[in-house]
Amino acid sequence: IQNRTSAVDTGAQTPQFFTLRPTTAYLASISEVHTFGPTLMNEVRASYNRFNDRRNSPSITFPGLDAFPTIGIQTDLNLLLGPFTDAPQATTQNTYQLADNVTWNLNRHDIKFGFDGRSAISSMDFISRVRGDYRYSTLNRYLMDMAPDVLAQRNVGGLPYLGNAPAYYLYGNDNWKVTRKLTVNIGARWEYNGVSKSMKEQALNSLADVPGVLTFAAPKAQLMNFAPRVGFAYSPTKSGSTSIRGGFGLAYDQIFDNIRNNVRPPQSIANFTATSSSTATGFLANGGILPSALPTALTPITARAQTTGWLPDQKLGYAVNWNFGIQHSFWRDYVVDIRYVGTHGVHLLSQTMLNRVAQVTPGRSLPVFVTAPSQDVLNALPLTLTQLNATSAAINPFASAGFTNSAGITAYTPQGNSKYHGLAVDITKRFSGQLMFKAGYTWSHLLDDSTAEVNTTTLSPRRPQDFANVRGEWASSALDRRHRLVATSVWDTPWFRSNHNWFMHNVLGGYSLSGTYTVESPQYVTPQSVIDANLNGDNATDRVVVNPNGVVGTGSDTKALLNSAGQTVAYVALDPTAQFPRARAGVLPDS
Repeated sequence: IQNRTSAVDTGAQTPQFFTLRPTTAYLASISEVHTFGPTLMNEVRASYNRFNDRRNSPSITFPGLDAFPTIGIQTDLNLLLGPFTDAPQATTQNTYQLADNVTWNLNRHDIKFGFDGRSAISSMDFISRVRGDYRYSTLNRYLMDMAPDVLAQRNVGGLPYLGNAPAYYLYGNDNWKVTRKLTVNIGARWEYNGVSKSMKEQALNSLADVPGVLTFAAPKAQLMNFAPRVGFAYSPTKSGSTSIRGGFGLAYDQIFDNIRNNVRPPQSIANFTATSSSTATGFLANGGILPSALPTALTPITARAQTTGWLPDQKLGYAVNWNFGIQHSFWRDYVVDIRYVGTHGVHLLSQTMLNRVAQVTPGRSLPVFVTAPSQDVLNALPLTLTQLNATSAAINPFASAGFTNSAGITAYTPQGNSKYHGLAVDITKRFSGQLMFKAGYTWSHLLDDSTAEVNTTTLSPRRPQDFANVRGEWASSALDRRHRLVATSVWDTPWFRSNHNWFMHNVLGGYSLSGTYTVESPQYVTPQSVIDANLNGDNATDRVVVNPNGVVGTGSDTKALLNSAGQTVAYVALDPTAQFPRARAGVLPDS
């Protein structure tokens, strides 16, 4: 099977930088089924899958630069100029698979067991900010060709990410017909997912080891990932019109390549930063950050200073699933199905920053008022923003060991959790009397503390606002849909069905009418302040303050309140009726 597409890549903010995005996929498979006898059969299958996806940068040049960079004008225009921020990039994935499945019917037992082996050979040619990322606070600063004062970064000398890794799976399953009314299913699965080739590059950074603080080694793969499964089906009536089913199982997740690519050691990629508030001109005229700005050989000191990521040993997340349901058929054509489904996610990946500690705590924060209090109240407040900023050196507890990179040390640790409970009711009318319909309603509740581990959505932060308190993120998930109703129907119209006139029978008759209706609860978002409110050096995830008496869905900025000594001791909402006042520096966000 071959599939080729070439769609317009609209990732850039302005259409002048739109370009074609070619994607190709190939699949080949061959299998052989051998029957050894009436009760024993074997299937062996070999397959190959190849996937290519490329996001190019258009051939638009910037005078004096080797590549058109990303140029941001934040305050004046809130505009990004340039190609898609993550372009160019290319992904090539090759998967080779060999599987063998045996089916054995032994009296009341239907036994299946087998093996699945895969070899993934993949390359991800993606280096963030490879063209240069230059962001200015004002348009004037850009036009005067001063150094970017918000961000000036470029990654150079990077190596492609190689996701080459093996995977092996063994399984066994027994469908046991205990009686005519009862069937029990018992199974188990063992999984081995190898560590990708580029993940092992972390060992190159062992020269940055500081025992007791942080050490670097090739992550080790898990060897004991067993997934049991058990279920049953029982029919309590002689007619077989009612069926009761239940089950329990465990399933493992995978670690996708983007996670691994985000935390590569400085030996694999070099990041240059030139952010400056200087008013000197000629930044872009002199080439910006040059692609030839290759780093010198790393020493233990410089390796620690350039380290921005860390990987633990492999610990795959898993889901514990359980379900129970009752299905009943009645009036010959109708079936009602009521079932409960529960899932508990364990060891889910959560993005964190190892060397970031919040200076704002529940017992050490500045208040936010809906209306401004008296000056006497402000003068009586014991804490000032100056006092909180005085402890800013404690933000990075690893600084004394040499890990001083301003970007922090990002890690993906298996500390996330989720819980899902759902009750579904379906009613189905089989196709008869020229009519079929099905309607289903689901009530469910999903809670988690790590909805997104990478920057895939602005609706939910990709990491906790306090890296030492992941449990503080526990709440209804951004993926939660409390209510969902779906109804669909097909009506085979009877018009002119028996009419012998050709025109009436074939043109005016023979129609089927169908439709589907869906209604569900809305998607909720996490309001964010986009300010480092808790003073941990990260402004990507800080929430807002909640005014329980505010107008639902409204927000407001806040301004500082000063004591008589001119020190910031609190903030006040500009709109006292807002539900979500903005949290500023020194405030503990509570949403």
